Amino acid sequence: ECLQTFQQSIEFLGPDDKACYYIAACNEIKGNHAVALDHYKQTLIFDPACLLTMEGIRRMEAELALQSVL
Repeated sequence: ECLQTFQQSIEFLGPDDKACYYIAACNEIKGNHAVALDHYKQTLIFDPACLLTMEGIRRMEAELALQSVL
């Protein structure tokens, strides 16, 4: 439900740091780590200094690396 809200926000208003971040977070919670990583990276375009976004990227990269080993 939250994912749809932020996707609609991007459709109507265009992408911004908060919508991209929350789409990433929603996908992370759902276990869609590759999609979450893409959206966290998009967030950095709008706010390159966001520490929460950088931490999200590190988590997703670590999760994807772990999945590739298993």
